[in-house]
Amino acid sequence: MMLRDRDIPCRVRSGHAHSKDSTMSKVSTRHMRMLSMIPRSPRKITVADLRRHLESEQIVITQRTIQRDLLELAEQLPLISDEGKAVGWSWKKDAPQSWLPRVSPESALTYELLARFASAVMPRTLLKQLEPQFAQARDELDRLPHSGPTRWAKRIAMVPPTFSLLPPHLDPVVVEVVYEALLWSRRFEVDYRALGADRAKRWTINPLGLVQSGSVIYLVATLFDYDDIKHLPLHRMRNASMLDEPVRTPTGFDLQRHVLTRKEFEMPSGRTMRVKLDVRGWLPDLLAEQRLSGDQVIKPLRGRGGWHRVTASVMESELLFRWLCGHGANVRVVAPVALRRRVLDEHRRVATAYAELTRA
Repeated sequence: MMLRDRDIPCRVRSGHAHSKDSTMSKVSTRHMRMLSMIPRSPRKITVADLRRHLESEQIVITQRTIQRDLLELAEQLPLISDEGKAVGWSWKKDAPQSWLPRVSPESALTYELLARFASAVMPRTLLKQLEPQFAQARDELDRLPHSGPTRWAKRIAMVPPTFSLLPPHLDPVVVEVVYEALLWSRRFEVDYRALGADRAKRWTINPLGLVQSGSVIYLVATLFDYDDIKHLPLHRMRNASMLDEPVRTPTGFDLQRHVLTRKEFEMPSGRTMRVKLDVRGWLPDLLAEQRLSGDQVIKPLRGRGGWHRVTASVMESELLFRWLCGHGANVRVVAPVALRRRVLDEHRRVATAYAELTRA
C-alpha cells in the first residue's frame, strides 16, 4: 500500500510525540528517585552522592543535570540547599511527606520489621534513604492500631539464645564511613586501638565484609597493601575518613567461605563428625524437641540413673564445644575421644579456678 503525502507528517508527529512522552517518563522517574534519596534537614546529601546512587540504579546522568533538576524542583517543593563546597540538599524539617505514596499495612509491617531487626547490617546511606518510609510505616501502623499487621508487629520479639553482653558504643562517624566504603568498594583511614594497647594506630583499611557476632560487629579487611585478613571490631575505631582509592581485594576472596573456614566467628568449620553423648536431667526432653541433627537417635540407658545415650552427626564448631561445656554435669561426651578430652580439660580448669578462690 502506497502512503499518501498527507499521511507522512501525521506519522512523523506521532513518532515525535511518542519520543517526547518517553523522555518525560524518564525525567519523572529520575525526579522521583532523586526526591526519595534526599533526607530531611539537618541531614543532607550531595549532588555527587545523588549521582552515585542513581548510577547504582542504572540511571546515568551528569552532576550538572542533577543540580539543574534540583533547582527547578526547589521552586515547587520544600527543598533547601547549603552553600558549602560540596552543596548538600535536604527536605525542610517541616516538609510534609505527601510526596511519598501511602504504604499498605502489609508494606508498613515489612518496613517496621526491617528497621527493627536488620538495621545493624544495612548500609547507613540506605537506612537514611529509608527513614521516610520507616516513619511513614510507623504512622500507618499507629493509624490502624487494630489491624492484623499492627498486632503482628507488637507480637514479635527476638531473645538472644545465650547470655549477652551489652553492645559496645559505636562512633556514628566511623559507622558511616565504614558502611559507605564497603558499599562503594573504597578504602578508608582510621585510628584503631587494639585490645590492651595503650594508643591507637593510623591504618589504611581495605573493607571486605561485615560479620555480626552477638552484639559485636566486625569488619573483615586487609591493611594497606597486605593480603593477610584481619577481623576488626568497629567499636575500636575512631576518626575515620574516606579515601578516593579503590579497595584492594585478595585474589579469590569470598566472605561466606572465609567465615566457614575461620573459627574466630564461632561458625561451623564445615567438617561433620559423629558424636555420642550421655545426657540427663531436662536435656533428654529438650533434645527430643530440638534435635541436634536429622539423624539423631536418643535411647534411655536403663539402670544408669536417668542417663540417655544420644548419637548424631553434627558440624564441628566452637559453638558446639561451648554448648557441651555450658550444660555442666548433665552432659558427658563419649565420642569422639578428642572432643571428650577437650571438654574434660575445660572442666578441670574451671575446678582449679574455683579451688584457688576457696583457698584465697
